[in-house]
Amino acid sequence: MMDSTSSSSSGSLPSNNRLSRAEAINYLISDAFREGLQELPAGIERSKRLRIVAEGLFEDSRRSKSLNSLNHAIQYAREALEELPSGHEDIPDLADRLIFFAQTKAVFAPGTEATEGYILAIQVAIDATQSGRVHDDFVQRLGWAYWARFELSKSDEDLEATITHITTRVKVLENVLPNSNLVLGLALHNRFSRGKVANDLNEAIKLLETTLQDPEAGGVNRHVFLMHLVQYCLEGTRHGDAVAGLSRLVANAKLALPDLPNGEKKDYVGSLLSRTETTLELIQQRPTLNSIFEELGDLNLNEGAGPAPIGKTHVPAALYSVSPVGTNLIRTLELLPGRTGDEIVCNLAGAELNGDAQFEALSYTWGDLDKVTEITIGQSKCRVTVNLSLALRHLRFPNTPRILWVDAVCINQRDAQEKTQQVAMMGDIYHAASQVLTWIGDPSLDSKSMTNEADESQDSLQDSEKLKWYTDNDIPLMRRFFTNERAFADWPVVGALSILALLARGAHLNTLPFFQDPRYPDFNIGIYPSDLWQKSSKALNVLLESPYWSRVWIVQEMVLGRRVLIHYGRHVLPLQLFVDAEKFMREHYHGCCYEHCAALPNNKWSYLYGILKNLSTIQYISKMRASWTMKTPVALFDTILGGVDFRKATDPRDQVYGLLGLVSEHMEDDLLRPDYSLTVSKVYSRACCKIIQNSKNLRLLSYADRQSSVDALPSWCHDFNASSPFNPNPYCWDLFSASSGERFSAELYRDAELRVIGCHLDVITDITEARTPESLSVTSFSRWIDDSLKLAWKKCATKEEEAYLHNPQIHIEEAFGRTVIGDTVTCSDGSIRRAGVDDIELFYRWDEWVRANIPSHTRDWAAHECPPAFHEISKSFLDRTQSRKLFVTEHGRMGTGVATVFGQEKQVLVGDHVFLLQGSNLPVILRPLMSNSEYEALPDSGTTGTALSEPRYAFVGTAYIHGIMEGEACPPDDSFNTVALGQYTKPAPATNGLMRDALLMSLILGHGSAQSSLGQTAYAPNFQASEGKHHAAHGKAAGIDAETLLFPDGRQWDESFKRIPPHRVFLNSLYQNMPTTEEGWQELEEEMETKLRKDRERKEVAGEPEDGISL
Repeated sequence: MMDSTSSSSSGSLPSNNRLSRAEAINYLISDAFREGLQELPAGIERSKRLRIVAEGLFEDSRRSKSLNSLNHAIQYAREALEELPSGHEDIPDLADRLIFFAQTKAVFAPGTEATEGYILAIQVAIDATQSGRVHDDFVQRLGWAYWARFELSKSDEDLEATITHITTRVKVLENVLPNSNLVLGLALHNRFSRGKVANDLNEAIKLLETTLQDPEAGGVNRHVFLMHLVQYCLEGTRHGDAVAGLSRLVANAKLALPDLPNGEKKDYVGSLLSRTETTLELIQQRPTLNSIFEELGDLNLNEGAGPAPIGKTHVPAALYSVSPVGTNLIRTLELLPGRTGDEIVCNLAGAELNGDAQFEALSYTWGDLDKVTEITIGQSKCRVTVNLSLALRHLRFPNTPRILWVDAVCINQRDAQEKTQQVAMMGDIYHAASQVLTWIGDPSLDSKSMTNEADESQDSLQDSEKLKWYTDNDIPLMRRFFTNERAFADWPVVGALSILALLARGAHLNTLPFFQDPRYPDFNIGIYPSDLWQKSSKALNVLLESPYWSRVWIVQEMVLGRRVLIHYGRHVLPLQLFVDAEKFMREHYHGCCYEHCAALPNNKWSYLYGILKNLSTIQYISKMRASWTMKTPVALFDTILGGVDFRKATDPRDQVYGLLGLVSEHMEDDLLRPDYSLTVSKVYSRACCKIIQNSKNLRLLSYADRQSSVDALPSWCHDFNASSPFNPNPYCWDLFSASSGERFSAELYRDAELRVIGCHLDVITDITEARTPESLSVTSFSRWIDDSLKLAWKKCATKEEEAYLHNPQIHIEEAFGRTVIGDTVTCSDGSIRRAGVDDIELFYRWDEWVRANIPSHTRDWAAHECPPAFHEISKSFLDRTQSRKLFVTEHGRMGTGVATVFGQEKQVLVGDHVFLLQGSNLPVILRPLMSNSEYEALPDSGTTGTALSEPRYAFVGTAYIHGIMEGEACPPDDSFNTVALGQYTKPAPATNGLMRDALLMSLILGHGSAQSSLGQTAYAPNFQASEGKHHAAHGKAAGIDAETLLFPDGRQWDESFKRIPPHRVFLNSLYQNMPTTEEGWQELEEEMETKLRKDRERKEVAGEPEDGISL
């Protein structure tokens, strides 16, 4: 324990008392001790005393594991550092100790609070040291701390903060530490994985491979960074030049191997190195192989074509041939009776889709496609997903068969033509079913984590007993539950459904039996909840967060079903119960029950309301069902986009096809008819064009303001499969009319180009940085405001009147304020109105309040409660500038446009053009593309249309530009011309052609000579027969042995390659969605063989000369 001869009034322990450790620590952190410290002279003397106390508290925290002592140690160390005068020699050492204390807390008490404290400690150390080598080291450690924060949050903002700090503040330093480069490499790869910008991946690889050349780089974690490097190089082979990518992978795998510990990872890298060297050698033989590949014709091996991947599920093709499908003809699944533990046995049969068909349609989510189990269909063993197996087991009757329609089994998922035809009928199928059976899942899989086993002494219900929550069956169930919940083995689930059932009946929140428990007479259970409420509400959250609710197909399945029953394990509920629960909860929470329930602090009704927000899907489905019941057509725009964006689908094309059952004319429309032979980008471009044509405006363009995750998606298309949130109406479409003409037209060309009518207005000459997220410091926010306003003054103001160039009646600062809020205000009730002069004054007052009342380094500053007067204007600014930047045009106009976090495409750049388009209420930003001659050289996809002579543009985004939003700059109609919107010019990566060459070469090797060490004739007996016939007709001299051509001295392959035909190895390593069963591989090989044989026969009939090559 610390001794001192000083008096207690000087901040020391009382000299005459012998204190215990706890008493001493309590004294050191007491107000009395702090008051004594204040009597010491400020500066160096006080700093020394504070440091002694900090060191003592830190040592105590190490011995006693006391977080309280550690927190005070950090606080005293920081105060000691702040007491030292600038430039004092003790500053570097004390700053380092402060960081060490904070880092210790972050390591032993990980979490957001500890990490933020670590970051703050480093920032204090940086401010204290000001300059020098130690200062530079602290700046670098701050970047590492930002990375640690990202590792916790996984947020885009924290990732961008890491990259921005290292690239702008660390990379400019004289001595950059290896760890800074390694952290930046990891961060750039994370950004690549989210935004798919190849440059980030290349830069990440370059940083890691350059840094790791130093054998000391990475320290004890060197092997981890080396594995990252190898993995990044492997990803890089699919982005850019194949030979360069594979060569880089080989070099870095060789770099990594010596330093990797023995085990699976080292074995993996060694195997990867061997395979990569083999692939590289094949690719380098391209000049020799070109003539060979011509024989293979145009085999369709592109990713994205054909049916979606179906994992390890498998139904033999022979089962489908017995009951063919067609127009108005489907298959049904007869689920034979059985008990709980019996094998699942079914039969497939054909059925006509008419009023006499008797079947029930299953609505469910497939689940993990790689987790399968066996069932019997007919006489064959089939593999289906575990979730489907569970559904069939729960839905099976004990004594009678049940006739179902199940998409995964009743449609041959490997037959693209059949899938296309049957998917187009799915709306009719669900409407014709006697009822739709919705399978959410089995809550018993989660119940053990929510409760202990039921009391066996109670009269527990058996798990197999069905509990029906309709036709007033719910009343006796709930009565029994609230009398003795332990009578139910799955009582938390019963409690969850009781919440829904009572809400669906319109019960006031404060009357729910959960909050009227006689066992708690002295408490408001809404604030001090019982175990019954906690477990029941948790079970409800599990139910409503089921993956089922995010599935795109459920919308049409629930909307079109005559009767919908929801099955949750042994519980059966009507859909209407969910609809009514969501409706009445919303009404009560915001209405009659608000003051005595929702307005209470820390109340559990708010938690319940948050849970029920997951039922937004139900709210949309309810509206759609009402429209269908009333036979009121719903616009195509609202059908495909209304309330269903960001839903999940196994096949991205189903984001469109999964909703077409709600569109009556889709079967007759070429743009909407399902076709699984089309790529995702073509499906989306056709759907977008049809939506635009039906709505007779270009509003859909405001949905294309974000970076796309779909390869080759045209710039003007909405990405239906995007998973990141976005603002679909950033500039309040309905409140403006920038283009007043009526010559609307939209035509699709080549499944990629949208032709509209437009007029060029201006060119962008200056831009600001993107407005930083409010999760970063308030200083960044203030800097963005200042920089943007400075640009507006410089480029858009008249010199004498200080007015806006394009509206001399208003001051430049008023024009700026209107620009950054989009000249609109979001009201407290969610409605949006045009801004007035008072709103602009409020904006500047709010800006002043933020600067004056929120500390400069505060993160998540927008979450701080501001005066009520600023609520609407602050929300308006934050919404309108989210992912936006301010720009200025050649003619002095000022506006805001899109600025995505990742990528260079979907953001406004200098040189972009401002256009007005007929049918668009908002101006748009376009970017010039390739010339007409370059574009026409592209291969035609077969869609109709004629060539244009005008330049083509990529769509960047909609914009707000002050002074033109009411049509002030709109010229006469005859000034408008055809404008072609295409896709960004991306050079085709060299990897595609080279990889395909290597792949096709592997096919030749796999089907090669019987004498070859690689040829395995058992996999293609018919191919060998056709080879013999070809030799007989044309003479043996006409053919060559492809393997001998490449490897005249023979080639020794790794043992792993001898067990699997090499063409399968290459296919599986280079392409996705490859077969996973012997039957699947044989089907693919037979298809390829048939194609080659037909091409050869065609040449023979046509008398075309042979190439002198055979297989």
